[in-house]
Amino acid sequence: MYLVPVEVLRGRLPKPSLLARHRLTQFEGVVGAVRTGMTPSINYVMIIPSGNLQLLRKALQENQRFFIKAGVYLLLERLRPIAYRTLLKRVRIWYIFVVHSLLSGM
Repeated sequence: MYLVPVEVLRGRLPKPSLLARHRLTQFEGVVGAVRTGMTPSINYVMIIPSGNLQLLRKALQENQRFFIKAGVYLLLERLRPIAYRTLLKRVRIWYIFVVHSLLSGM
């Protein structure tokens, strides 16, 4: 259980099936926020991460007692800057796409 937050911080995201097999479904929302920004119940199909800060905040709040009891809450709080970075990367990709499509249309 303690390896999940460490691996997420290193950028190695576990699959939902692995979390379910080891009964660590509390981490699905956190991993989903970093991975795709989709709700945890939806299949993780997208490749481009979104840095969904709202989903990360919700997942941390819903399972806060479990994470504190397990001693991993502070590690998971370190995901916020990573989620911000991921969000900014996505905005940059979107901006480049929009600018190139506008310039090529001229």
